Amino acid sequence: MDTYSKMCEMAVKIQEDWKPVEGDYACVVWSIPSVGGLCKCLIQQEPVYGLQFDGNEWLIHNGKYLNEHSASRLKDEDPDARVIFLPRQDQLQEMWKSCENDDALGQLIDFYKFATLENISLVSESMEQLWLAFVMHEKFNKTWNGEDWI
Repeated sequence: MDTYSKMCEMAVKIQEDWKPVEGDYACVVWSIPSVGGLCKCLIQQEPVYGLQFDGNEWLIHNGKYLNEHSASRLKDEDPDARVIFLPRQDQLQEMWKSCENDDALGQLIDFYKFATLENISLVSESMEQLWLAFVMHEKFNKTWNGEDWI
């Protein structure tokens, strides 16, 4: 599993608060290796291939052709598979905005202070990682140690 997916998986409060909508990104972590590996998907209303959330359960679409596809319930394919929300940068910024600073410039200044003053060497692979680390630090007083939020 890549670092960002792992960071998201371990951000329990963000996962618990997630209400899936079309356009969100998620990954499926299969517990049965023969079923599949890590699968990153865009949640769509009527996908040919990927994830769909119908309000109650996850559906997996395994389309072979554009005009022919099949859907199955995730829990039927692998009862222990996990769906992990992978927030986009704009969603992470909105999480911070909703809890503290709703001014875009103020938000950027707060982020800059965090990124330059804190020890963030473990989360410097992408802007999403940096924003997730910032949100987790400011909102939940958590820091990524390379394995978990402490």
